[in-house]
Amino acid sequence: MSANLAPLFRRLSHPYRGLPPSVYIQVLCSFINNVGGISKLFLPLYLRESYHLPYQQIGMLMAFYGAGMLAGSLKGGSLSDRFDSRALAVAALSLSGLCMLLLALRLPVALFMPLLVLSGIADGGFRPINQRLALEPCTARQRPVAQGMMRVAFNLGVAIAGVTSGFLAVYGYQWIYAANAAGTLLGAAWMAWSYSRRLEDTRPQRRRSGDDGSLAGPWRDLSFLRSIAALILVTLAFDQMYVTLALFLRERY
Repeated sequence: MSANLAPLFRRLSHPYRGLPPSVYIQVLCSFINNVGGISKLFLPLYLRESYHLPYQQIGMLMAFYGAGMLAGSLKGGSLSDRFDSRALAVAALSLSGLCMLLLALRLPVALFMPLLVLSGIADGGFRPINQRLALEPCTARQRPVAQGMMRVAFNLGVAIAGVTSGFLAVYGYQWIYAANAAGTLLGAAWMAWSYSRRLEDTRPQRRRSGDDGSLAGPWRDLSFLRSIAALILVTLAFDQMYVTLALFLRERY
């Protein structure tokens, strides 16, 4: 039976072989980071049940986290043009894990706003760096496969975390944040250890004299901008779930 499955496994896994090592490092890091927990999904419940905050204030606190993510995404992408992406990614994950540890404590409500902004900056800053480390070393033909692997790792981690976080919530929301912090810090440790054993340089390279510097930027790519505009509209509708779904289920059922 196993002899018959071996050729099938080799054929199915063939497209995912031969990618740059950084792809596999980031795929596993993404999985570890997300399998630790999805604590932000439980944050509205935590604020409602433990602090008895009104819905408007809960929404405002979540908006601070979203503002931090926006700033972090923009700054993380620009910083990766100037500094070693490996060090930036480890720093962002480590900061995110430390924020999760603080959220596991019963903090005064006044501290949630700056802490959520800082957590959002760290989470948002990691995402473009994570994508860059995985995709930049690939050839144009390898990038769709690498991107697919990244999404599978992300979604698989979130799916597992959704179940485990639900069980942890029975014993207290602080355990969700502690588990999320453990996964995030473990992902940072894995990435730091993995890249310490690799010799490739992920610092920005100087443009060679023969390179074409006249490529149009994203602000002139109308097809790209249309896709981004559509994505914003979809996200505005879909991502409300992270704030409203848990509260809706708690209030109605």
